[in-house]
Amino acid sequence: MKNVFLGRIFGNQKRPIKKQIFFFCVIAGFFQSVYGENFDSSIYERENDAIYNTIRVSGMGGTGTVFPGNFESLLFNPAGLSRKIQNHKESIFIGFSGDSYFRPEYIVPILTGITKSENPVGTILINAKELITSSGVGAALGFGFGFTPQKINLGVGIHGGLSVFLTGKPFPLGTEGYIKMSVNFPLAYGWKVFSTEKNRLDLGVNFHPEIAVIKGLNGSDVDALTGGSISIGKLVSDAVDNPYYSLPIDCGVIYSILGKPYSGAEIRIGFSAKNLFGNYFGPGDKLVPLEKQIVLNLGTGFYLPFEIFTVKSSCILSAELYDINQIFTGYSDFWKSLRLGAELNVGNVFCIRGGLTSGYPSIGAEVRILGFGVGFSWETVEKGLYIGDNPLSILRLAIQIY
Repeated sequence: MKNVFLGRIFGNQKRPIKKQIFFFCVIAGFFQSVYGENFDSSIYERENDAIYNTIRVSGMGGTGTVFPGNFESLLFNPAGLSRKIQNHKESIFIGFSGDSYFRPEYIVPILTGITKSENPVGTILINAKELITSSGVGAALGFGFGFTPQKINLGVGIHGGLSVFLTGKPFPLGTEGYIKMSVNFPLAYGWKVFSTEKNRLDLGVNFHPEIAVIKGLNGSDVDALTGGSISIGKLVSDAVDNPYYSLPIDCGVIYSILGKPYSGAEIRIGFSAKNLFGNYFGPGDKLVPLEKQIVLNLGTGFYLPFEIFTVKSSCILSAELYDINQIFTGYSDFWKSLRLGAELNVGNVFCIRGGLTSGYPSIGAEVRILGFGVGFSWETVEKGLYIGDNPLSILRLAIQIY
């Protein structure tokens, strides 16, 4: 019976080998994430890194699985490389972003007295005491470059960044956090499985090796930073000699129903399995073992093209269950995983976005002129076990070249 079952999956139906590989990756990732001990319970939160998000997706409530832009296909769903959004024509993307993480009601104490202090880092930490003990505080700088030519469904790039984050109580001895620098080198491809006048199916795979330097922070480090006896640069230099390496694979699928509810419009259903077989290894992992969290996402959405005074425009509405494997393991629930997003794109020049992430509102906007884009996003994500437990707001500013 076992051989018959395996034969049905891998042999007797004469499937193309690429479909077999994709199917195997998705199934293996599901069982590895749900039944394996692969939940990263440490403070190293992937979602806190500027390099893993864009102002477009974060402004849309974190919904990037069904309608990723060209560069975003390298981050969220590689199947998007063969299902490029009609009014997102860029082939080259260069972006720089800066994030700040905080609890909204404590933003004023963060800004107080920083410019007059001889020890700005210490002043920030002291003024952010309430914020650190209640939620978390941090900042990040990220960059990205992607090449996604229109005529072939290939995507290559590089993206990375520096992220600093602190959380915990009491301050400073009970505080913990991290400094992380990482660089990814995505190589992705998407292909059309079939296409008719009514529907279409696309698959994608992304192999993105990562090099990371991670320095965990404890209460003694925070105390030394506050007193000025040690610098962030010194902490980072101590960690450079023990890097982490990772060789993760992302898989994705997008199924499109074309011409609904009218000609040019479409309905999409998408799924992505991220960070398969991507656990860290190397010198750093031998000192402080870390696991790279597998993320499974399922989403759906509408693409609605129209014209505003002869200007080609579009509206996207999307809904997504983010990290659904955590629902099965008990670390999340349906409402915490639910994300809703919307985007109004007018002539690929002005974009306004909004959404809900675990019930928290998100907003964003971007202006694109002469190949340059400037924009922002504001998103709040839940870092606790339930909605309202530990919300963390992320303000993201970005400059992009298309």
